[in-house]
Amino acid sequence: MLKLQSKNIIHYTLICFIFISCSIKSADTDPETNEFGLPRKPYKFIPNTYALKTFNTPPIIDGKNTNNEWDHISWSSSFVSEIDGKNNNGLDTKFKMGFYNDTIYLFAKINDTQIWAIQADTESKYFKDNFFEIYIDCDNNEYDYLNININALGALKGNFCKHIENRKINSRIKFQDIPVHAATSIYGTINNPNDTDQYWVAELSFPLNIKQDSSDDFNINRYVKMNFALSKWQYVLVDGIYKKMINSNTGTLYNKDQWLWSYMWENPVDNIELWGEVYLLDNQPDQDKLTRDRRIKWELRNVFYAQQLHHKKYKKYANKIAGLKDVGFDLSSLIYRPDIKANKKHFIASITDKEDRKTWNIDDRGVINWQESKK
Repeated sequence: MLKLQSKNIIHYTLICFIFISCSIKSADTDPETNEFGLPRKPYKFIPNTYALKTFNTPPIIDGKNTNNEWDHISWSSSFVSEIDGKNNNGLDTKFKMGFYNDTIYLFAKINDTQIWAIQADTESKYFKDNFFEIYIDCDNNEYDYLNININALGALKGNFCKHIENRKINSRIKFQDIPVHAATSIYGTINNPNDTDQYWVAELSFPLNIKQDSSDDFNINRYVKMNFALSKWQYVLVDGIYKKMINSNTGTLYNKDQWLWSYMWENPVDNIELWGEVYLLDNQPDQDKLTRDRRIKWELRNVFYAQQLHHKKYKKYANKIAGLKDVGFDLSSLIYRPDIKANKKHFIASITDKEDRKTWNIDDRGVINWQESKK
């Protein structure tokens, strides 16, 4: 009897130890709160960056590295899983990007052992294929954005996402209205399950100034927030044809797997503040200034997160930064001291960069902008 009790105690102790160890590991890798003490919010902002180089002559959009025109452009870092931030699919996706006059040029290489696509309609409402995706914060306000999808057949789909009264509205882009050009090439065979493919290439060009539904122009800034994704569906072969796999338990499609250029800490792609930064400059950017800008915007974004929690709890916004302590906001993590003006329905939080003489603002919609400070 004593031996049995001892054995049970040992088993119980081992279980507790494993549970505690897993909890500690989970806490280390997936904190319950972010650096400002806010629950279930993006933990921190560590964007990938990419500096565009200028072309002396614009590339030919043919899906190939014609005349070695892309040789002087550097590759981006490889895409990582949206789940854990690791490049663990055994394949590789990356891109090159540059600009000429008022146009951005992109050359993406997508490694894949089974390349398939069935949708050739460039004006399709929804992609049923695997696709490469470009996200652009058109006016760099971390609020509205454009996205362009392309599949291995070169079919395009685009949406402009804007917000009206806190509702997200997607409007489909008609590519005949804006000069977006695209081409693909296949290194292997498409829609042939009987061999092993190597990769496919997507080459695109699109203007720096894209106007859609009276949105602001996408102009050359010090940097533009962008992200890139590769979406792939799980599939089965039915009579030699690729079909997206259906979950037999739910009767619905499995979620597509996605790999991102700039990891977003498992947050949805709508969190524009976590996208990467693409520099549209001929000269090297002022790193000190970019670091300040990035930190100011990140602190304002977390004030926005905290204000949403405050409004949910008290049915009004805090009119002082100290009032956000009630929802767990850690003021000691602030490098800058935001100023807040608020009433029950609206607020504006501001930070002034005295070195650059800029005042940055964020409002209750989540829109970030700036203006020159008064001297």
